[in-house]
Amino acid sequence: MVDNGCGYLNTLRTHPSLVSPNNEGAIRTALMPETSCNNDVNLMGESINQGIGLTVVHDLTLRAQGGISILTGDSALEFRANGRDVAENIVNNANWQGTALYLEMNRNTLKTVNIHDVIGQYQVADKVVHIRFED
Repeated sequence: MVDNGCGYLNTLRTHPSLVSPNNEGAIRTALMPETSCNNDVNLMGESINQGIGLTVVHDLTLRAQGGISILTGDSALEFRANGRDVAENIVNNANWQGTALYLEMNRNTLKTVNIHDVIGQYQVADKVVHIRFED
């Protein structure tokens, strides 16, 4: 998957959990649950996104004995199931905007992964919102 948006660093620049103010730090922050900056909001003005999509994809990929590569700005990180994380500074692509994501999974191992459990560990219990209409 590739997009040509503003990239993780521009999206997360003011996020309180930003690991470090560079593209590598933004990638690591984007992998953390609840860091979504999507503007989808509910009636009360709160985000209705749980911010777990990339976190779940990362976890599923590693549990399926695969790897995930994430590129944004001038940085690329590769995470492998064997625990080997590789970070690169891509100087020749320093002006590239957007994000690229590459996944590789072992199909037979993926069949054994309980996807519900993976997602469940990151889900936040739904809040009940009461709306009151007055005459």
